[in-house]
Amino acid sequence: MDKSWVWLPRTSLEYEQGATDFVYGSSWRLGDPPNMFCPCLDCRNLCHQPIATILDHLVIRGMDQKYKRNRCWTKHGEKRDLNVGEEQTSEFEAYELFRAAFFDGDDSSIPRSNITEDDCLQNEEDSEFVKKLRDAETPLYNTCRKHTKVSAIMGLYRIKVRSGMSENYFDQLLKLVQEMLPEDNVLPTSTDAMKKFLKTFGFGYENIHACKNDCILYRK
Repeated sequence: MDKSWVWLPRTSLEYEQGATDFVYGSSWRLGDPPNMFCPCLDCRNLCHQPIATILDHLVIRGMDQKYKRNRCWTKHGEKRDLNVGEEQTSEFEAYELFRAAFFDGDDSSIPRSNITEDDCLQNEEDSEFVKKLRDAETPLYNTCRKHTKVSAIMGLYRIKVRSGMSENYFDQLLKLVQEMLPEDNVLPTSTDAMKKFLKTFGFGYENIHACKNDCILYRK
């Protein structure tokens, strides 16, 4: 299911078309029910609404921030695939989607007079997320040109998942690596800190299966 539309300005034709395809596509996957969970900013998948109402809510209010960052929209007919062979790169692709949406996207075309209270609330949430994206792109240390905070964390955590390393040993490894780096490095020194960082972007890893291709398999 294409999810790129959720990061576009809600006033754009592409967003409206994406929302339309999502609503009617979800209805088809669920067997054409009269009502579905509404994932808008207000309903937050807590109540059912008619198809047309869901579309209106998405265009007017936007999608719930937490749900739109989910990798799998299970409440709208998507099923998690545990046999994907390209997982080792998909997390970077998803991160790049977030980055492009917030750094390259622009809602400045929306007239100030048309900005609602809901828009202000969403803009505040988006602003906080942009800060986290910028933090993620901090160089691993001041003169480092090969790794950012996000690439180092994802690379190291992938090793933990593939090797089955315990949190205790991984914490020791992180502290040792951190001591080897220049003092201005931004590498977290605990598994918990890495997990918290990853969950910001919707990546919650769990060692659930041994893939024959040695990939990371994970579920939310």
